[in-house]
Amino acid sequence: MEFNEDGLPYSRRLEGKKCVIGYNLSSHTSARTLRLCEESNVEFLFLPPNSTHILGPLDVSVLQSL
Repeated sequence: MEFNEDGLPYSRRLEGKKCVIGYNLSSHTSARTLRLCEESNVEFLFLPPNSTHILGPLDVSVLQSL
């Protein structure tokens, strides 16, 4: 599933600039998603490659509560 399926419709309802942070994995996004984000005032930032071992605890501690 790409961001444009769920996240983009929600983010369009919000005012101002938005930011989405994603893993640097080609299957998580596409050129179409990046274009739609740009048109919708959404900045799509990619985490550095090979950083999941550092950010894994963040996933568990912060995102688990969401």
